[in-house]
Amino acid sequence: MKIAQKYSPLNGEEYLIVHRNKLYEEIQDVIVSIGADRFKIKAIKEGTKGADLFSPVCLNREFAQRFQRNSWQESRYSYYITLDRGLMEKSLLMTAQEQRQFLVEHGEKEPIYSYNQTDFVREDCR
Repeated sequence: MKIAQKYSPLNGEEYLIVHRNKLYEEIQDVIVSIGADRFKIKAIKEGTKGADLFSPVCLNREFAQRFQRNSWQESRYSYYITLDRGLMEKSLLMTAQEQRQFLVEHGEKEPIYSYNQTDFVREDCR
């Protein structure tokens, strides 16, 4: 694959270049090492003539495998939320299960489950 365009919210790319250049190079190496042509599934006939579609599921799996080889992992933080700000503030430091139990005990019939996920994180980069 090649990096065709970049979007760097909050100057994330610039931060990596200046402060974590080896990691930035590693990320680029993983991207360039993937032969995207292997993941083409069909050509579109209508709309944009001759454009190729790629399998996002297969591409995501390939990215995950390549990053995992370099000790990158998914990071996920699960939690429950409520619209009651007071209950929310009291439950912030609890585990997800503790939050759910606490919210139910305090009148929330259906606490809302959510999570924050980062696809690729390295332990030495936190």
